[in-house]
Amino acid sequence: MGFFSWKCAKSGVEITSPHAGTPTWTQEIVLLRERRPPEFGIYDGYGRLCTEDGDVIDFWEELNDSQPGVEFDDLMQPRLVLERFYCGENYEDVRPSAYGEWQGYFLPEDYKQQAEELARVCEAGVQHTPNPRKYLFFVTVAQVNEDKDLDQEDAAADLPGTYAFNTYATSRDDALDQFHAKVPVSCLEDYDITAKFREATSEEGNC
Repeated sequence: MGFFSWKCAKSGVEITSPHAGTPTWTQEIVLLRERRPPEFGIYDGYGRLCTEDGDVIDFWEELNDSQPGVEFDDLMQPRLVLERFYCGENYEDVRPSAYGEWQGYFLPEDYKQQAEELARVCEAGVQHTPNPRKYLFFVTVAQVNEDKDLDQEDAAADLPGTYAFNTYATSRDDALDQFHAKVPVSCLEDYDITAKFREATSEEGNC
């Protein structure tokens, strides 16, 4: 298969191959995958992300290796955001990327102009939206009912303890809302769940 590509899930700018002679920012992407941290790197034109560490993530094969014989247009689409427009979104925050009509390589002469126009529209929208910041949560789960009173699923989960996790949010209230959305309602009957959180430091925010 020759070159193929997608559009940035936020801006609609077609992501290009390094061989296309386009501005570098049109190749610098963030790969968003379910329940995994974002990956940053260069799109190679063939469904792979090349990271700064020299790793190659074949996300296209990874996404569709369970669908042999399926036509290209029916395969699952990745979620890609050009790094220029990335503001800490997670997998759930963006739609699947649309296919690139020019395959990331066979571009029209005015591609650069079109890309910049779409970039201006996208960045103008970002300016009116608070930039998400990274918050760290420290969650304590204490059992309030006796073991014999727990349902089978809760008893097997062995939930009591202290956990740490992080999320991107535009404010402390937004971060807290995200936390509450992750707590199964059934757990509230058997456990006392409390959370302390703080904004991540610059080093933690880049990890």
